[in-house]
Amino acid sequence: MGWRFRRSIKIGKGTRINISKSGVGMSVGGKVLRAGVGPRGAYRTLRVPGTGLYHMEYLGTGKQKGSTKQDNNEVIVGTTSLPPELAPKVRAMGCLTVVLSLFLLFVWWPAGLLAFGISIYLRTNTPSARARQCFLKAQKAEEKGQIEEAIAEYQQVLTLVPNVPLVFRNLAYLYWEQGLASEAREAFETYLGFQPEDYSAQYSLAELLRQQGDLDAALELLNELPSDIRSQVPVLNSQASIYLKQGRPELALAVLETGPWRRQKTMDEVTMEYRYLMAQALLALGKNKRAWTQLRRIFTQDHNYK
Repeated sequence: MGWRFRRSIKIGKGTRINISKSGVGMSVGGKVLRAGVGPRGAYRTLRVPGTGLYHMEYLGTGKQKGSTKQDNNEVIVGTTSLPPELAPKVRAMGCLTVVLSLFLLFVWWPAGLLAFGISIYLRTNTPSARARQCFLKAQKAEEKGQIEEAIAEYQQVLTLVPNVPLVFRNLAYLYWEQGLASEAREAFETYLGFQPEDYSAQYSLAELLRQQGDLDAALELLNELPSDIRSQVPVLNSQASIYLKQGRPELALAVLETGPWRRQKTMDEVTMEYRYLMAQALLALGKNKRAWTQLRRIFTQDHNYK
């Protein structure tokens, strides 16, 4: 076991300088509740006197520690729904402001309250903090189906913090839902510039382009997808649909025949679309018997399909 060094020096009532191998820190408080700043950032500690139990929380990082059997575990809480660009960040100056405010509370409480109020104001009025509030408001608006309000809040996020990829992705789907195809396309393209390996977003953009009639651009995006994703039925449907619109039924059939058309037993909406496109390709190629076989399977499930 390696040697460790830690020394705590009392410099005033309830105030200590803590020196260890990892750095120097300062803490203020009593036996039950203390707050301080150290090499890992600002923290607060709640102790149960006489038991050896304590609870430590690092302010702004979402990390908590305790002295129970889970001493070495860290639980990340609170910031999982926020994009990393908007997550609260601990800065040295902010930590020192908190510690100074607590120190002044013990020395002269009016100055401590004033310093504490200033530190809170500065933390909550940064562009990142305001953008974070707008992001949370946008999410709540989405949950309530208030699409226009959600779009407005997301746009405000980008005004405050311009490069937040998740916001561009969310805006793309909201624009699409509102029928704003050009705005949705621009948002998707911007997002994919940040996250080129989000194949779900790439497929969504291809579908948007297909609906807009930009078939060549849509097909290019679909063909750039990894092979394991291109083999999925929704992607095969999109490719085949484009080839049929381009008057190339032989390519549509070739794509569809790479799918699970022989072993597919269930008949959901995607599968019916798959078989319907195959029937269209077969009819265009004069293979009527095979085409009617596919159509019968569809109409057995839904007499009003298409």
